[in-house]
Amino acid sequence: MEQKKIERLLEEKTKEIKEKNIKLDESERRCRALEKEKEKFERESKRVHELAAEVQRQGQDGASQTEMLRRENERLRTETGELKRRLDNFLSLKKAGLFIDFENIRLCWKHRFEQDPPMERLLEEAERLIAAPGGARVLALKSAYIVRNKTLRGCLEAMGYQVFEKEPAKKVSGEFTCNWDVGLALNVMEEANRLDVVAIASGDGDFLDLVESIRNRFKGRVAVEIAAVRGLTHAGLQQAALDGMINLHYLEAP
Repeated sequence: MEQKKIERLLEEKTKEIKEKNIKLDESERRCRALEKEKEKFERESKRVHELAAEVQRQGQDGASQTEMLRRENERLRTETGELKRRLDNFLSLKKAGLFIDFENIRLCWKHRFEQDPPMERLLEEAERLIAAPGGARVLALKSAYIVRNKTLRGCLEAMGYQVFEKEPAKKVSGEFTCNWDVGLALNVMEEANRLDVVAIASGDGDFLDLVESIRNRFKGRVAVEIAAVRGLTHAGLQQAALDGMINLHYLEAP
């Protein structure tokens, strides 16, 4: 049954991926925007040069106009240089993707601290842990995997997260579960090629196979980091951190 369930989830996800329009991530959109601004400034600068040359060719007594054009050209040069500097700085940042197994983090937090997690603070803490000192990384992608909940979805989307949700499934025991392991793993492998760092917020040991797959596929080019609740992190993930396969961060109560 579990194998059929996984195969069905894989089939559904594969269909979803085929139908989904490829979206540019935040870093690509920003790069394109900066490049468009640069092109605009370069066009305006070229036009200023052409106007100045035309004034000189016609022999007009336009000293004041020429000076105005010269100053405008200088302004555009300065702004273009600053735009190029910002673009170069942005392109030098490592791009990180944060994938949150929300139900795992929620249950682990509640088990340890005997209360529901303060969602906004917890997400901010996860983002802070994944961001490198000195701002050497940019969170190019943020996604959360949740049990269907309209209020939670709205809060996460307001914080810039792409939200994936599903109805909980009833187990034979009568308990309800919402396992996003396969869906999250498929999304990670789909997006990892555009990232330098894959960060997974979960203490679930099922993601050990995903860690190994990333290492084998990208040969160390893509780093893997885990953010989890201390004391409720799978021993395999802890050992992977000791072996240098991943960086392990712990989410703490504020």
